[in-house]
Amino acid sequence: MVLLVAIAAILVGYWYVLTHFGDLTPAGNIGARIDRALMGGHLWRRDWDPEGLLSSAPAVATTLLGALAGLWMQSSAAPVRRVLWLAAAGVALFGAGMLWGVSFPINKNLWTSSYVLLTGGAAAVFLAACIYFIDIRGFTTWSRPFVVLGSNAIALFVLSGFVGRLFIIIKVAGAGGARVSLQSAIYQRGFAWMGSPRNASLIFSLVFLAVMYAVCHELYRRRIFLRA
Repeated sequence: MVLLVAIAAILVGYWYVLTHFGDLTPAGNIGARIDRALMGGHLWRRDWDPEGLLSSAPAVATTLLGALAGLWMQSSAAPVRRVLWLAAAGVALFGAGMLWGVSFPINKNLWTSSYVLLTGGAAAVFLAACIYFIDIRGFTTWSRPFVVLGSNAIALFVLSGFVGRLFIIIKVAGAGGARVSLQSAIYQRGFAWMGSPRNASLIFSLVFLAVMYAVCHELYRRRIFLRA
């Protein structure tokens, strides 16, 4: 109950502050104004940052929803009952997020309260489905790639971000001798010919994911698990 009250207070409070002290534009929302005042020149964009100070509050609410789900799944209720209630709560949260989104837009960059409810609900339904099929029904073969990636989730996050950043920082010779990022060069020479920009970018992303998976698989095979 304490967690529910805390989550509700955060989401309602964030809604009130965002809608009563500015607008929801990148430059005009109160979160962006706070970030510019305290961290001007160190933001992801010139005027705003999707991971600013104020938006950390609803992100905490997202974390608390996960903690609440974890506590429920550790309760003494029967496994099937735990899964059913988790799924039902997820559907309710998803619906509440959709309804709230009519007046308070579902927006990831602002991490709006409606976005918290919608994504939290979707995650709860997906988690309930995974628990049912993997833990209760025993269908585990298909889940192995997710186990491999999840076993070194922090290492995967850091490595993928580091490599992705290097791809942008490193400059190489492109078409006509112009200096372009390594990412652009790899895309243009290795993937652009495969289809439309959208499909070629998707293939590029899947290949990158496959490389990251290969690294995680090797760590998993060697029983190396990096923890924070």
